[in-house]
Amino acid sequence: MCHKPNLTGLDGRLKGKRFMEDWREDNLNSLFIQIKRGMPAENPSSLSDAEYLDVLTYILLGNGFPRGRHELRLESLRSIAIVSRDGPKPLPEGSMIQTLGCLTRDSATGP
Repeated sequence: MCHKPNLTGLDGRLKGKRFMEDWREDNLNSLFIQIKRGMPAENPSSLSDAEYLDVLTYILLGNGFPRGRHELRLESLRSIAIVSRDGPKPLPEGSMIQTLGCLTRDSATGP
């Protein structure tokens, strides 16, 4: 009800430019988790994982993403990036990023 069948509800957060600005350069796992944690609003996380995968698929198809050769699987979501048709772009301003590994000072550039 909130997002409407054509995904244009709630300021169009699930369709078109707004969707891509919110999710580009991320992966499907992040979007899946967001959907599962928040939907349905009155009872989050109440659907099966398969149903949440169906919702995710519906959102992707509604945004013109091509169908894959196989159904989406939970174990593959981290490896599927959300990228616009014209390829990767710099991260949107205010993006949260996660880094892994150790940072060390480069002795060549000084303290």
